Amino acid sequence: MSFIKEKNPSYLVIHRRKWQVKLTIPIDVRWAFENKTTFKRSTGCDIIDVEPAIIERDKIVAKF
Repeated sequence: MSFIKEKNPSYLVIHRRKWQVKLTIPIDVRWAFENKTTFKRSTGCDIIDVEPAIIERDKIVAKF
């Protein structure tokens, strides 16, 4: 498990054996996100598929 954590790219976290993008929402725009502090979206990629997860992460971060 420590191997996966060392390879963990920025904004990616493991949730239920899938990669998930987790971003902190800036304070001044939290009202638009129902006062939530974090924005989470699944990449749909398994934990062994790091490269496709990074591509999906970039798409999700660009839309955010």
